[in-house]
Amino acid sequence: MPHRIVCTVTNPVAFLPLAPSQVKQIFTLIVMLLIASASFAQEAAPATSLSDAQTSAQAQPSTAADQAPPNRAGTATHGASDSSPKWGMFAGYSSIETNNHNFHFAPHITGFGLDYDENGYGINIGGVRNLNQYFGIVGLFDAHFSSNHFVLDYVPGRCSQPPCAKVGQGTDIDPSLFRFTAGPEVAFRNRTRVTPFADVLFGLAHSHATFSTTGPVLTLSRLDAESGFAVNFAAGLEVRVAHGFSFRGSIDYGKAFVGSSALPSQLVDSIGFSSGLLFRFH
Repeated sequence: MPHRIVCTVTNPVAFLPLAPSQVKQIFTLIVMLLIASASFAQEAAPATSLSDAQTSAQAQPSTAADQAPPNRAGTATHGASDSSPKWGMFAGYSSIETNNHNFHFAPHITGFGLDYDENGYGINIGGVRNLNQYFGIVGLFDAHFSSNHFVLDYVPGRCSQPPCAKVGQGTDIDPSLFRFTAGPEVAFRNRTRVTPFADVLFGLAHSHATFSTTGPVLTLSRLDAESGFAVNFAAGLEVRVAHGFSFRGSIDYGKAFVGSSALPSQLVDSIGFSSGLLFRFH
């Protein structure tokens, strides 16, 4: 009788309780980032508007100590404040295109030429702390999920009279890529509703892929996971829709040094775009 080797994949949901600790740490950092952003936003006091200062000046007599010499533009510098928002939180959709990647699931099971954007989708969540009108610090978490489904036709070994019926063996390989990065942001604020910006972000990337196959021959599930350094460059626009509320979109180029520990080092190059809603706080 000829020997047959069959591999099967179970439902990927079964893997969730076994998620690597790095992924859990990433989600913990995101929660801490959002809590800190909300806390500082509540503590920040709103700046007094110029019209309110003028109204107060008319209602009360001015003294020499309260008066400030006018600057060259003819306006008083006393009480001037930076009107740029100090904090921002954004979330939205993210999509990437990556080069092919190889995954190693077992000594004799290797997936070749797969990527992180096949029938995939992604999300991004982040926060911004503006240091002044032009410079700030960004923290970003983005996740990308891909799926690959194959059906392998299997002919049973015992077939007395051809044609023999084929048996389908379903196989799934689902790669995912998680990145948590932070770094400086340069924003070119002006008097219009549109603000160009550019980011350079550095941090951690985590890749994992599940291999599963189910069918009459065999049921099997395996995991390949690896973590490494990540860098991401972004350039985009913020379009103010209302006070404290904007649309944020960017084009991104990134590199992630992740790969199977059983295979030669692999570099994931990605290019994509992100879009979402941004909320600003003074």
